[in-house]
Amino acid sequence: MDNRISSDKEGSLKDIWLVLRKRKWWIFSFCLGGIALAVLACIVLTNQYSSTATVQVGKDETVEVQLSSNAGPSLSESDVKTDIATHMAVLQSDSTALAVIDKLHLESYKPFAFKPTLLGWITGSNRRIENELNQHLPLSESPARRERLLAIFAKKLTVKNPPDTRLITVTFLNPNPQLAARIANALVDEYVKFESESRSSREATQWLETQLQELKQKMDDSQQALSDYERETGLNSLLLNSIGASGGAGAVTHIPVLDKLDALNQELTQAEANRVAKEAIYHLTQTKDSNIVADLASSSLPQIATSSAITQGNGLELLQNLRQQKAQLELAYSDASTKYGARNPRILELQSQLANVNKQIADELEQINLRARNDYALALKNEEGLRAAFAAQQAAASKLNESTVKLQMLAQQASSSRQLYEALYGQLQEANVQAGLRATNIKIADSARPSATPARPNPPLYVAIGLAAGMLFGVSTAFLREHMDETVRTHLQLQPLTRLPVLASVPRVHDSLPEQKSERGFLPKRIGKTSPLLAKPKSALAESYRTLRTSIALAAAGRPLHTLLVTSPLAGEGKTSVSYNVAIAFACAGKKVLLVDADLRHPQLHEYFNCSQSPGLSEVLADDKPSAALIQPHPTVRNLFLLPAGEASAATSELLGSAKLDDLLSVLKQSYGLIIIDSAPVLLTADAVALAAKVDATLGVVRAGVTNKVAVERAASVLERASSRAMGFVLNGVNTDSVEYYTAYGHNGGGKYYEEN
Repeated sequence: MDNRISSDKEGSLKDIWLVLRKRKWWIFSFCLGGIALAVLACIVLTNQYSSTATVQVGKDETVEVQLSSNAGPSLSESDVKTDIATHMAVLQSDSTALAVIDKLHLESYKPFAFKPTLLGWITGSNRRIENELNQHLPLSESPARRERLLAIFAKKLTVKNPPDTRLITVTFLNPNPQLAARIANALVDEYVKFESESRSSREATQWLETQLQELKQKMDDSQQALSDYERETGLNSLLLNSIGASGGAGAVTHIPVLDKLDALNQELTQAEANRVAKEAIYHLTQTKDSNIVADLASSSLPQIATSSAITQGNGLELLQNLRQQKAQLELAYSDASTKYGARNPRILELQSQLANVNKQIADELEQINLRARNDYALALKNEEGLRAAFAAQQAAASKLNESTVKLQMLAQQASSSRQLYEALYGQLQEANVQAGLRATNIKIADSARPSATPARPNPPLYVAIGLAAGMLFGVSTAFLREHMDETVRTHLQLQPLTRLPVLASVPRVHDSLPEQKSERGFLPKRIGKTSPLLAKPKSALAESYRTLRTSIALAAAGRPLHTLLVTSPLAGEGKTSVSYNVAIAFACAGKKVLLVDADLRHPQLHEYFNCSQSPGLSEVLADDKPSAALIQPHPTVRNLFLLPAGEASAATSELLGSAKLDDLLSVLKQSYGLIIIDSAPVLLTADAVALAAKVDATLGVVRAGVTNKVAVERAASVLERASSRAMGFVLNGVNTDSVEYYTAYGHNGGGKYYEEN
């Protein structure tokens, strides 16, 4: 089992190697063609210069700070990669590209300058762009120009993130190296400008920090005032003792004036906290940042959570829905930008939807800001009213027990200030500081500089690609041609197609043979066709005909062989040449041979004998002319004679199938030792079938590399049905230099035993 598998593998590898050797010139031609195309591309293509600018994503500002008590670690590696990918997407966005195009006036430089094209003429884009140029419309109002410029810009732009780094490289290609560097630098500058503008919410953060500092100072002052007053008056212990004696640890002393003053103080404290919160909300909503408003809406601070500016109507729910829609649209836009081109209808639709959602968000934020301003104004008025009432009540209470009230007031102020500071510090600062930290900081690490050498075309790379592509197509074509090749090339391929033996293989003639020399001198040049048996008797070609003569004699051993029919499946397979050379071979062996040209449709044997085609066989059969007077001797071979074909006749098959031909052959057998009949192809006419029943043997001629296997099978079947005298086949025109010949015979058909062909 293993041996059989090993043998199959060895055979497969051998077959592949044979195909590659056989079709090596095809492969070599394709390789040369690929290299030539690569060289031509290097010559024809315009030089493209590459310039690269590098930016660094700041590590300290790519994470979102958590200020709550359960704050977790910084963003994970996947979040950082997502952040960098977002930067890359914005760098490749249409808005950034249009800003650079407009800033550098790229429409006046190649390849951005408009030039009519054949495709544009077919699609009508040439006319649209020309109309927009004639009207001097800006790019925002010129969709045809904008789409064309963005397509060219995106094709020349490459944005990458080197692995394991926080760097982003921006590379641009242009025929002008200086312009390529300017575009790359301008693209980075535009994005840095965009990032800096996105941090406008820091103004609100600064205001918040100021407010928090004031609250902290107020808390410290109130605490210090309470401590000083207690130290000065000593009322703290007496008051606490009095409260404890009245009702224990949890008891409260009820004094109407003080209770009212305490109530007003609590209301004033609540109003002050409410005013500060609403003032903070008002200032924060002025930033028009949806993230800040959403964070305030979700805050646990009661004053913020219950603010009418945040909760009134369906504003919060609508804002949340709009933010979700915006996030989904941005994600869909990012995916679509990767899959489709800039002019894709889906991209334009997403851009329109994003603009609509952004407008709705802006409108809702404007409404929320307006409500926040009204809430702040109302809270301020409420605080002022309570403060006035508190002042009046404080005056009344001071008459009763100024010291006790002041002590309680200071305690309440210190406590409320501390509570207010702690609440606002944890919630408001988190909401605002996060808004300021959302924009990732990027810094220019390396500016783009003009390149001295073009990046494209790259001759070594192009030649390597051309060579690889040529080899790939060459090998593929070689195996395709081998698979589609159904012709017979060696006797190993011919033998399985028929039960008849292959008597000989005749090599292909490489050079024209020299003129023959007769007893009367050189023959005229118009003979043009001669035999290797006469011109080069020691050549391999001459020896193949002697081999064929021997094979015919051995195949006919034990039975008389007076008539031999030579035919072929189709035309152009060399049956006439084989007939002529076999006749010479037998004549040189001492046998008196007569060649009969029975191919009345396309006769050629008379050209070998330098005689006229007519009169000949057709006149003998049709007009009863004597054959002896029409037979022509060979100019150089004594025992070789020819009966020409004669004039063409419309009843060729009838003449060759008549009894007159039987009588003629009987007469000719008495004068000649062997009669060789050259007939028409067996698959094209019925002539060969009619003659096959009248001769002693039939010989088929197949041309290597020309006759396909189906034709051989059909010809063998026809000859076997027509007569049981089919002797075998001859493989003519074998290429002895081919891989198949070496595989079939183990040598190349030459050697010291033969003269050079």
